[in-house]
Amino acid sequence: MPEKLRPESDAYLHLYQDYINRMVRPANQARSATIKGKVAYLKNGQKQFIYNHRSGQHVQYLTDPILVVLTPSSLGKESADFWLNEVDSGILFKNRDKLLRELKARNLFQFVNEVKSSSSLLTELLDRIRIETISTSMGAILGIVTSIVLFNTMNLLYFEEFKREIFIKEIAGMDFWGIHQKYLTVQLLTLLLALGASIVVTGHIFISSISFALFMVNALYLLRWQARKEGVWNIRILKGA
Repeated sequence: MPEKLRPESDAYLHLYQDYINRMVRPANQARSATIKGKVAYLKNGQKQFIYNHRSGQHVQYLTDPILVVLTPSSLGKESADFWLNEVDSGILFKNRDKLLRELKARNLFQFVNEVKSSSSLLTELLDRIRIETISTSMGAILGIVTSIVLFNTMNLLYFEEFKREIFIKEIAGMDFWGIHQKYLTVQLLTLLLALGASIVVTGHIFISSISFALFMVNALYLLRWQARKEGVWNIRILKGA
């Protein structure tokens, strides 16, 4: 564990000892379990590599993690069932060829369905990440496009609903901000609320800020464009009058 957790090491040690005892021991021997752990400390702020090929989160480096190292000898014979379950996909071997030779030499190869190489595991992981990235990107793009369409529709409805009031304010000589102040304020508050929610949910300040800026620029551009369009139409009406 990291050096900064040294004052709490006893609490963490007892926590993991109890958890591992319950996990690896049969139910009828749980009370008599005597697994004891040892604590080693790492420097603070260091990233540790973990060969993470099973978790839904594809994180390979962790900063200041608590790493629990288990070995068959440390857990004892009572943990045989635990290791039999883990050997299916949770145990990695350094040398695949040597492993195959050992399995054949001990007449265990016939009981093994498949021994995957590190390259095949990496390929599967990359394929899974690629599919998840494409799916997430497509969903994000669809969501952004849908939101932009809704924003644009809202702008069009705004000009349609308040056409008379906008026309009167333009005749009175009010500037762009004076005419659309309330509407712009409501839009800004809505986008700020969405920005805050996005940061809380995703945790990505940069991406959320880019989305906020994109929607804000789109809203201002569309409002300007629609205002000029309506202005030209109003001038034609006045000239016709």
